[in-house]
Amino acid sequence: MTDDRRQQGQDSKVYFAVQFAAFQNKSELASRVSKAIDRRQCSERVGWSQWMHLRLCVAADSLIRLASFQARIQRGEVCTIDQSSISSISRGMIEAAAMIAYMTDQSLKESEWRLRRLIICLHDATTRYKMFKGWKEDAESAAHRANMDRLRLEIEGTLEFMSLPKDRQKKLLSGQEVYIHGLRSVVRLMNWGVEDFNSAYAYLSAHAHSSPVSFIRLAEHGIDFKSPTGAQYATAAIAIEIAGNALEFATERIVSLFPDTAKIVSEFRS
Repeated sequence: MTDDRRQQGQDSKVYFAVQFAAFQNKSELASRVSKAIDRRQCSERVGWSQWMHLRLCVAADSLIRLASFQARIQRGEVCTIDQSSISSISRGMIEAAAMIAYMTDQSLKESEWRLRRLIICLHDATTRYKMFKGWKEDAESAAHRANMDRLRLEIEGTLEFMSLPKDRQKKLLSGQEVYIHGLRSVVRLMNWGVEDFNSAYAYLSAHAHSSPVSFIRLAEHGIDFKSPTGAQYATAAIAIEIAGNALEFATERIVSLFPDTAKIVSEFRS
C-alpha cells in the first residue's frame, strides 16, 4: 500500500468514526421522541407519518448494528464492514423521510391532501393487484382490481387532478406513481438540493441493487473484507451521513407535529 493510499484510508476511518458518532446521537434522540408521542388522537396522515418515523428509528438501529462491526470483532464474532447494506438502509431512510415530508406538508389544503391520499391508495391497490395476479390468487387480485377502478373514478373527479397536465394525469392513473409531482418535488420540501439528492440517491441505489458502480472498481479500490480499505470506510461514512440527515429532518418534522416532545429535544441537547 502506498503512503497516499494509507493516508486516504486513515482519513476515511476518521470520517467514518465522526459520522457514526453523530448518527448514534441522532438515533438516540429520534428514539426518545418516538417513545414520547401520544398516538391516541392522531389524524390518519399524522399517524402514518409517526409510524414512518418509528420505522426510521428501527432502520437506524439496524444501521448501527452493521456499523458496529469493529466492536463485534473485538467480542470474537466473525464479521466485517458491510458498506453496501449500510448504503441500502440509508436509501430506505431517505425514502421514509421523503414520505413524512410529503404527508406533513403544512401548506396543503384539505382537498389537496385528499388527492394525495387517493394517489397513495391507488399505488397500494395497483401493487397488490400485480402481486396477487402473479401468484394466481384470482379472487384477491380481482378485489384489488375493483378497488383500483373505484379509486381512479374518485381521483378523476377532483378539481386538483383535473388541473394537472394530461401526461401527468396519465402517469398517476397508472398506479405507478406515489408522489403527484414526483419524488424530486418532495426533496425540495426537505430543503435538499435536487442535484445533490440525485447524486446521493444514485450512489446509494447502486449499492442497494448491486449495479456496476458498486463493484466495477473493486481492484482499483483494493476492496478487501478481511482488511477493509479506505474506499469501504468512505462509502459507509457517506451513507451514514446521508441517513443521519434524513433521520434528523424526520425527527424535527415529528417534533413540530407533537409539540410536547420539544422538551425532550431541549433536555437531550443541554
